[in-house]
Formats: sequence, structure tokens, C-alpha cells
Amino acid sequence: SIRTPNKKLLFNSFTYDTINIPGNVPLSGIELFLSAAQENIHSLTVTLKAPNGLERTVLASSGGIGGNVLTFFADGAPSVMTFTNPWSHIAAPNQSFGNFGNSNSGGNWILKLNNAGSTTAGTLLGWGLRINNSITGIQTVSNNVPSEFKLYQNYPNPFNPETNIKFDIPGDAEVKIAVYDMLGREVQVIANEFKIAGSYEMSFDASHLSSGTYFYKLTAGSLTDIKKMVLIK
Repeated sequence: SIRTPNKKLLFNSFTYDTINIPGNVPLSGIELFLSAAQENIHSLTVTLKAPNGLERTVLASSGGIGGNVLTFFADGAPSVMTFTNPWSHIAAPNQSFGNFGNSNSGGNWILKLNNAGSTTAGTLLGWGLRINNSITGIQTVSNNVPSEFKLYQNYPNPFNPETNIKFDIPGDAEVKIAVYDMLGREVQVIANEFKIAGSYEMSFDASHLSSGTYFYKLTAGSLTDIKKMVLIK
């Protein structure tokens, strides 16, 4: 999810912005994208609050003068202190994100910024979250351009708790794969990203779901297909 609020960061004031993530799957990993313009970025404090209320400090008076932030914050990345303003690329948050105290992903994620050291207003240009990327990423099988759009039957099927989903897209497209229960309720989005034409395969871990019949739906641009899978525990 990405937002471009263009909110002013007023001197000695807190600025808040919220992203609502649909669904309610266990959180195993998170990355934060942040773009902000600020005269004295070294005095900007940024925190992120999860739906369970736990708050982590992303950036806290990290040194340097001037410059902007255009950075992905992720656990295990280099410390932001090693960057020269304007910061860019990827950096570690001031406090490790982890799984935010076993928070679920669904609900309101709140970004809070405090401009404590500049009398000139900055701007929150944009920010976004990438949830469970290390688990739900799509792996390239082949970059040969398929002749048709196709969603394959998952394998194994029935499965417990992991299965594989393969698909072909004949053109570049925004790809979304979502899982639904028998009542048509979306229970998890397992992929949502832009992919070039090719053949792809991904692994789906349903350890958090109950036994039963589910449907997985592939959407690539204007093309859609749905198939059924059975989880037996």
C-alpha cells in the first residue's frame, strides 16, 4: 500500500498519516517506504504504530544536515547513520520492526512524524508498507513470453500447510493473487505486484487457516481466473 499525502511537517508539531491494510494475516516481516522533504532532516523523528498498538521508532535525530529522506527501512539493512544526506536506498529502522509483537497485518498502520528542529515546514511526500514480502514473493520460472494467460492448478492438492501456485502472463501487468473462503470472503492477499510477461511460481503457506475448501484468484490487468484448492490438516 502506498500513500502520497503531501502533508506539511510544521515546526515543533506532530504529523500523522494512516494506511489501512485489509485482511488479517499473521505478520512475519514488514518494510516501510518513506519520502519526506525537510530542511534539517537530522531533527526529524518518525515512528510507526501497528494495529495492535505497538510503536517502533523508524528515525530519531540520526545526524547530518539538510537533505531529504527517500528510503526503504527494513530489518537487517545498514544503519541509517552510514548514509550521507539525502538518504536513499535501504536502511535499518532505529528500532527493529520484527513482527511488531505478533501483530496481525490487518488494520490501521499509523505513521507519526515530529519536526522538532526546523522552523521551516517540511513535507511528507509519500509512504508505504510492504507486508510479509519474504514469504509471499513471486519467483520467476521463465522470462519466455507465454502465448496465453493461464492459471495452473496448485500442487500438491489437497495440501498441508504449503502448496505451489504457477501462472503465465502474456504481457506486463499488475498481478494480484488472493485467497477466498467458501463464503467469498477474502482471507489473504498472497501477491500484489507488477510483473513482466513470463511464467511464475509462488509458494503459499496456509498454516494460519482452518481445514476446508478455498479459492485462489489471479488478476493480471483485465484478465482473471479462479481455481479451487483443499487444505487438510
